[in-house]
Amino acid sequence: MIAIIETVTARAVNQHSSRLLRGVSEGKPFVIAHRGLSVARLVPESTPDA
Repeated sequence: MIAIIETVTARAVNQHSSRLLRGVSEGKPFVIAHRGLSVARLVPESTPDA
């Protein structure tokens, strides 16, 4: 299975942080871009196996 990672701008992070956090809590990763360059990843926290 190929995971599709959505790229969002820094401005979109500021304007839609709640939506992004909801997506991450559902397991969706995001790449944050600033001026056209990828600068960060917003990914779900991995949980240790019990």
